[in-house]
Order: sequence, then C-alpha cells, then structure tokens
Amino acid sequence: MKARWSWVSLPLLTLLAACNAILGYGDFVKIDGEPGGSGGDGGKLPTDPTTNPTTDPTTVPTTPPSGTMCKDATPWGAPVAVQGANTTLNEFIPSLSGDELAIVWQGPIGNGDQNPLMLAQRTAVGSPFGAATAATGLTAGRNSGASLSADGLTIFYHNLNGNRSLLIPYSARRASTTATAFTGAGPLANQGGNGLDTMNPHVSRDGLELFVLRATPPPDNSSPPGDRSIWHAMKSGNDFAAATAFAELGVGVTGDVSTVALSADRLTLYFSADRSGGVGGYDIWATSRATPTSPFGAPAQTSLAAVNTASAEDIGFVSTDNCRLYFSSNRGGASDDVFVSTRQP
Repeated sequence: MKARWSWVSLPLLTLLAACNAILGYGDFVKIDGEPGGSGGDGGKLPTDPTTNPTTDPTTVPTTPPSGTMCKDATPWGAPVAVQGANTTLNEFIPSLSGDELAIVWQGPIGNGDQNPLMLAQRTAVGSPFGAATAATGLTAGRNSGASLSADGLTIFYHNLNGNRSLLIPYSARRASTTATAFTGAGPLANQGGNGLDTMNPHVSRDGLELFVLRATPPPDNSSPPGDRSIWHAMKSGNDFAAATAFAELGVGVTGDVSTVALSADRLTLYFSADRSGGVGGYDIWATSRATPTSPFGAPAQTSLAAVNTASAEDIGFVSTDNCRLYFSSNRGGASDDVFVSTRQP
C-alpha cells in the first residue's frame, strides 16, 4: 500500500477523499492532514497543546558532552517523545537548525485546504520546546516536507507548481530563528519534475547538496501514486543543478521512500522506506560512504534496532555531533508525533 504521502494534487482531493474508505488509501490521501498516523484532527488547525499521553516521555535521554562526536556504528538508543513538540494532533517530519534550538514540522491540514508548517524554539538541547506557531508568508495551500537550513533561517518545502499540476520544491527566508514570518517564497531553480512530482527537499548542512524525492503522479482518481525514489543535485553557482536519479544509491533501495536526512559530515544518508527486509511499515535505513564524493554502500538497519517498529518511522534530522536522530512516527496506533533517539560516543 502506498503511504506517507503528505498530500496529492488539488484536482484529485475531493474524489480521493470519497474513495479513501473504499480503496484503503488513507495513508497517502491526507484529507485529515495526517501524513501517516491513524488519528484525525477533524480539519482543525493544531491549537491544542495537550501532550499526547501515549507518547509523553517518562525519561529524557542523556545528551553527550558538547564537542563529542558519535560513531556511525554505535547503536541508537530507545526513542522518547520530544518534549514540547507533540500534541494530541499530528506532527510530521521534524527538521531542526544546526544548533537544534529551532524546529519545524508539518502540522495537520486545516480549514481552507491549508497545511501549516509549525515552528518552535527552545533554549538548550534537551530542554522542552516552547509553544509552536504556524509559519506565515509561504506558498498558499498545503506546504509539506519542510526542512531547515543549518542557520535556521531558510526553509525548504514542497507545494504545487503555478498551474497546480505537479509538486515542486520551494524555499523562503526569515530574518531570525524566532521569526515566524517568511519572505521571498518561490520555487527552487532547476528542480521542475518534468512530469514527476518532486517533494521533500533536504539540503545538506553545508548547503552544497540537495536531495529530493520524485514519483509519477497518480494516473487516475482511483490509483495510488508511484513509488518515490531519491534524486540528487549539487550546488552550482547560486542554485542547485538539475536533480538526477541518485544512481550511486542503487544498491537495494526499493519500495517507496518517504523522507531522507543526511548527516552533517555528508557521509551517512538516512532514509525511510517500506522496502522489504525491515521491521514493518516505513522503517529508517542507513547507508554510508567513505567521502562526500564516494558511492554509498548497501542500506542497513544494524544501528537502528531500537528505533524501528512495525509502525511508520519517518526520518527528519540528524544532529551535527551525530548523536541524536529526530523522526516522526505513528507508533502505538496514535497520531504522528516527534521522537528523538540518542546514542553515546
């Protein structure tokens, strides 16, 4: 079953909503604003700050000392819900600034076909995030798949193109990490999908590398979209070059890929997919390379045994010190919430 699609093209929304219960495509038709969880929000904006009792952490992971780096081979610890980031509604695909003090996630679909991207701040890593506020100044409609630049000032996301036919990536800028108003929202240059939906942009911490997901749009109103695959582009002047299929990651990456996240050193790529060989649902996989220009190796879950479940896990962000892994999950049958897994050096 196709799942974890943040939304579909506007001409299909009404009919897909009616087909949802019949065809079982509730995971990719996000009429209730839920990118993959099982809960619903009734089309309301996320205003309820009540922490989801099924995922509220009872313990907080120990943060490794500042300046230390965690090794890729070290297993990730048991995840806990990120304090202050979760409500009884849906929080999907978290992304953070390089210092982990600013966060963005995709909220549930609200009235007027809007998909809010929610922003929050905290004062220190490990501290709870403050109250979340919807970003403003972005593209009208359902903004999805958000990612923050290292300085927390540029946001990348996807929405429909000008003629409302395909998903394409956008970017916008804000004046400070505490600002919720963005300006200059516009499509990323050279990233038109040539007939393919292009979504969930992820830019490396140094700003040199762009990853996106591409797929064939639904062929008709009763069909799911095609499997998403990983595409890739390098910085060229002020923009990124046209994305191409990521051939060097062709070793065993099958199934539908929902999200990607690159480590700060650009040596490990994490991605979530429903490929065979995992625990179940959408699992997080890791693939590594020797240098930023070397090919990636075969994907594995060796270090992620404590993270993946039979529910869906969608990778969002890896900390600069390689010690914290942020993702969203609908584990426990609840709505999607934001989790963090920590490992020690």
